[in-house]
Amino acid sequence: METGAIFLVVVIFVIVRVLKQVGEAARRGQSPPVPRAPGEAPQTMAELLLEMRQQVEAARRQPPGRVAHPVPAARFPGSVPDERGGSIEVASREVTIREVDQDDGAEALVQRRIAAAAARNGEWQPSDRQRFDARLHAVTPPVPSVRPRHPLRSAMIWREVLSPPVTLRTDDER
Repeated sequence: METGAIFLVVVIFVIVRVLKQVGEAARRGQSPPVPRAPGEAPQTMAELLLEMRQQVEAARRQPPGRVAHPVPAARFPGSVPDERGGSIEVASREVTIREVDQDDGAEALVQRRIAAAAARNGEWQPSDRQRFDARLHAVTPPVPSVRPRHPLRSAMIWREVLSPPVTLRTDDER
């Protein structure tokens, strides 16, 4: 219990110190961080926030209806492979978003449904009834197979059914 409490106090202390340092740096008006090389991770919280703001601004500047998707740079000549053999660079490609109108075939669909309902709800003709009757009688009902029981088993079952209840039986009958 004491170890957990000490650990919690240490974590809170570290978080408070980091927040104080960030606040002091913001008050001093430090210049924005130096741009990093592509693929280099941000070293401070300020660098991370700057990178995130730049990405949001770049997304806002894109025209509506077009979306940039990253494409692995291995497809492009001159990409730099990392130590595992794969490329870490990505290029973006633009994808045009096409609007699809779901009502294009709606009229034809409505007409097909009306025709199907009229065919289904119409009166039966004598030929329809004969075809249905023929289909009914074409199926032969399954014939149950009678399994012969062992005579001793049948005798035991009948003895249990016809004999008096177990509580009323004498010792000879049990």
